[in-house]
Amino acid sequence: MRSITDQLCDSRRSAVFLFYWESKGPLPPDANPGQGIHHPKFGEALKDKLDALGIECVLRHREEYAGRTDPKDQMFRDMVAFFVRHFGQSRGSRGQN
Repeated sequence: MRSITDQLCDSRRSAVFLFYWESKGPLPPDANPGQGIHHPKFGEALKDKLDALGIECVLRHREEYAGRTDPKDQMFRDMVAFFVRHFGQSRGSRGQN
């Protein structure tokens, strides 16, 4: 069986934006099944595989936004900018045909 990162990494896929609010530390011994896929270490492994395939993968973590007035707002702004860049819809064109 292929790993989840292998299943997600296919050269036909589009760019990926990953954001993690969870600590970068190791998973706790009592981690719930499936918790690892939502851990920053998974994001790092996925980014490495996507980079090797030439697929853009933006990886962000809460630590990168430390000290900002509103870290979540800045993260959302970065995410929206990524989506606008890749999907081409600007604010003014929303809902227009």
